[in-house]
Amino acid sequence: MMHQKFYYKIAIASCVMCFCSSFLSAANVVTVPGTVIEEKFETRLETPKDMHFYIRWPKTAGAVKGMLCYCTYRDAPADLLKQMQGAVQEKGNPAEDCLKFADEQGLILMTWTLGAGFWDKSVSADEMEKARAKFYDKVFDDVANVWEQSLRSLIRKYNLPKSNYLLCGHSRGAQWAHRVALRYPGYFKAVSITVNSSYDLPTKGGAQVWWHAATGELENGYEAGKRWYAACTAQGY
Repeated sequence: MMHQKFYYKIAIASCVMCFCSSFLSAANVVTVPGTVIEEKFETRLETPKDMHFYIRWPKTAGAVKGMLCYCTYRDAPADLLKQMQGAVQEKGNPAEDCLKFADEQGLILMTWTLGAGFWDKSVSADEMEKARAKFYDKVFDDVANVWEQSLRSLIRKYNLPKSNYLLCGHSRGAQWAHRVALRYPGYFKAVSITVNSSYDLPTKGGAQVWWHAATGELENGYEAGKRWYAACTAQGY
C-alpha cells in the first residue's frame, strides 16, 4: 500500500486545484501569524463529553484567503495541539503538508477531536441492515450537530470564513471528514479523503461539493470505496 504521506500529498494537490479555480471567502481576523488557538465545547452527549477545536492562522503576511480543515487519526488534544504548532517530528506526519500548504496559500488551518464509536469502522452503511444503519446515522447526526454548533460559535467569535472550506482526511480521519461533509455540505468547497475503509451513504447535498477519494487494491475498504464512488456518480457527484 502507498505511504500515508504520499496519500496526503495527493489530498493537498487535489485541494490546490479546487482552491485555484475559485476564490475562498476572506476573513478579517487580526491576530499574530502562526498563532494556534484552542477552544473546548461541551457536547451534552454521553460521549464524547467535549469537543476540542484548534485554529491556526497562517504565518504569511496579508489577508486570509480561506480555511483548510483536516481530520487526523490522532485524537488526543495534546497531540493535536503539537501538530498544529509543528512540534510533531515523525515520519509521514500528515500535519506537515497541511501546515505548509496553509502558509503558502494564506489559509487558516483548523482541526478538531474526533471521538470514537459514532460509526462502525469495519463496514460501510450499504452493508448494514436498515435498523443498524439508522442507529449509526442518528449517533453521528448528534455528534455532527455539536460540531456544527461549535463551528458557528467559532465563526462569530473569530470572524472566520463561513463557507468554501477545503477538507482533508486520511483513514479514520477520512471516515469522520466525509460523514460531516455529507451532512453539512454548505461549509465545504472541496473534500479529499484517502483509504476510508468505511463509507456513509451519499446525500443529495453532497453533490455540491468537489470530491477526491483515493484508495488502493491492498486496502481492506477497496471494494467499499468502488461502491461508494459508483453511488456518488449515480447521484451526480
